[in-house]
Amino acid sequence: MWSSNSVVPSLCLLLIICSAVEVIGIIGGRYARLGMFPHHVSLHAYNTYIAGGSLVSATFVLTCAHCIIHDLNIYTIRAGTIDLKDTGFQTLLPKEFIRHPKHDPETFDYDIGLIRLTKPAILNDNVQIIPMAPSDAIYVKDTLAITMGYGDIDPIKTRQDCLKYEKTMDETIHAMEIPVADWL
Repeated sequence: MWSSNSVVPSLCLLLIICSAVEVIGIIGGRYARLGMFPHHVSLHAYNTYIAGGSLVSATFVLTCAHCIIHDLNIYTIRAGTIDLKDTGFQTLLPKEFIRHPKHDPETFDYDIGLIRLTKPAILNDNVQIIPMAPSDAIYVKDTLAITMGYGDIDPIKTRQDCLKYEKTMDETIHAMEIPVADWL
């Protein structure tokens, strides 16, 4: 089962994604290859990309709580793709949204949520569960974590269609190594 220490990599991803809500977004980086981040999924409302997430089990996706506030029936989750225009992906449907009980949509405090899927994702080379850290893992301040995403690239919300990542510290990229805060 999961412990608070075992979900740190996914939580770090979400903290970076969710912290960019009021800013222009993250740009630059390198294009991901298919299968490079097989845990990454994209969340769509009315077939329009709205958020990223991580497959934390075959039946659960970890994402931001502010992205799962509407009716379940408008959402789909795409797994196994790195291109928003691609048609070769698994379509997963939400069964239930579970937002953190202390989530505050005004301040974005506790902006974390789970999506329970109607059926398990089919695991393959391009669809995998994110590896969890051992329950006794210790993350000291400035431990590096990697994030990735699509992100808006300008003030008018232009979005790149391909998943991007980077391995250098830079505030303008889609994925980067970031230091873990000492409050996690």
